[in-house]
Amino acid sequence: MPEELKDINDIPKEILEECGQLTKENSIQGCKKGSVKIVYTFAANLRKEKPMATGEVSFHDNSKCMYMNISTNKKLVKAIIKTKREENPDLKSKGVCCGRNIRGQDEGPRAPGEGAKSPRSTPQPYH
Repeated sequence: MPEELKDINDIPKEILEECGQLTKENSIQGCKKGSVKIVYTFAANLRKEKPMATGEVSFHDNSKCMYMNISTNKKLVKAIIKTKREENPDLKSKGVCCGRNIRGQDEGPRAPGEGAKSPRSTPQPYH
């Protein structure tokens, strides 16, 4: 995470709106609805446990989440899609492996049951 982004509220609203439009457009259920609620949080705040359904996540700290209602804006989506470009970087050569850089973990994967237990929060569906 860049140094200037200490909080989710530091991200410009225009960028969040564009990300929300793309998320809604590429969602099987979201693209059929007029408006959806999108949850923004940093990857380090996501928590996934074994008994959760596919696509379901919860959060370590709900106060680090931002919620936005996104309504369909076809004009914006078309403009974003026109600027699309695909890149295939060699992540292995850049030292990014298994998301360890995101979570700040330099050691290998943890065994089940290892590590600090965090308080439970209500699981939220991921769109």
